[in-house]
Amino acid sequence: MVLLIVGGCALDWPPPPSFSDGTSDGDDVEETDVEDDAGHDGDAADVPEGPWCGDGILDPGEECDDGNTTPGDGCGGCNEELGWECDEESPSHCDTVCGDGRVMGDEECDDGDGDNTDRCPDGEGGTCLDAFCGDGHVWEGNEECDDGDTVSLDGCSAVCEIECLQGENVALSATPSSSGGGTAGWGIGQLNNGQLEDTCNFHWVVAGSTPGDAYFQLEWSAPQTLWGMWLDTNYWENTTCYLPGGVTLAGGTIEWWNGGGWVAADSIVDQADDWGYEFDEPVTTTRLRIFGAHATDLGGQTSNPLIYEWEVYECTP
Repeated sequence: MVLLIVGGCALDWPPPPSFSDGTSDGDDVEETDVEDDAGHDGDAADVPEGPWCGDGILDPGEECDDGNTTPGDGCGGCNEELGWECDEESPSHCDTVCGDGRVMGDEECDDGDGDNTDRCPDGEGGTCLDAFCGDGHVWEGNEECDDGDTVSLDGCSAVCEIECLQGENVALSATPSSSGGGTAGWGIGQLNNGQLEDTCNFHWVVAGSTPGDAYFQLEWSAPQTLWGMWLDTNYWENTTCYLPGGVTLAGGTIEWWNGGGWVAADSIVDQADDWGYEFDEPVTTTRLRIFGAHATDLGGQTSNPLIYEWEVYECTP
């Protein structure tokens, strides 16, 4: 204590701030001046006793305390900065407010419209980063899908295009029809009954060995989104259900109904055995047909095309 005699009276000056050594450096004594301490023993970690702004502890009167007093990180001088939100933890963690129309911190954009489908997703759960494939938000007009990754074969491709994956056989729930043909155990009911060629039941239509108006058709009561199909058409070397001539469905046009007319998806060309087909894009329809069905007559005895089983697979994303 320093005493100053003034007019015969002793005055007690207020004591200087008290600082304690923040780390054990061999000079762990009470300091009277943090600058003197840093200059005398080289220990810049000495801090004043009691709460202070920048100590990483949220104290009364502070909006935030992130462990420093540096502005521009959301918490400047223990005050929450404009465009940021800080939690009440110690130390505080601050994040930019995506969607407030201000580009702050690590944000690349913020147009303030709250829309996650434009070039700057800034709505609820938005990123405020320039839209890109894999950000989990479908950029309208540029992406068909976005599942939050760039992995293919999971329903949404690496370039954010919808992938159609093979699902269940929905032909079993369809109503079959045809242009005519088949009798008894070889009628229309054999077209999609779930029985393969080893049952020796099939359906045939009256048609020639050149394209005409013969057709096989399936119809659903509700729209189906289709991945592709597979047809069991027998093979002339199969003696289990061998037919004289080994007739198969050699040609035709795969068509689907768009609600107002038939749309040609692809052509069947020179098929002489069981075969499958995958649509280029998912097809949503209530009707599917093979039009202009015609056969290859391998034995010279008949020319009516036939199908042992028609399977149609739904599209599952």
